[in-house]
Amino acid sequence: MIQKTLDKLGVGYILVTVSNSQSCVVWPAYSVLDKTKIKETFSVVVPYWIDSLKICVDNINNQ
Repeated sequence: MIQKTLDKLGVGYILVTVSNSQSCVVWPAYSVLDKTKIKETFSVVVPYWIDSLKICVDNINNQ
């Protein structure tokens, strides 16, 4: 999914998988950030990550 999104946005990337990296870190199979505290503390709406990525890429391209 991320590869298709980056391709649509025209963003260059290098795909690094656990098997071809030299990291000693054990990565969880599924990991997400719990945004509940920041949402409740600051009364903010946290957009879906793809929407945030699009905004970020647009901002970079418009500089």
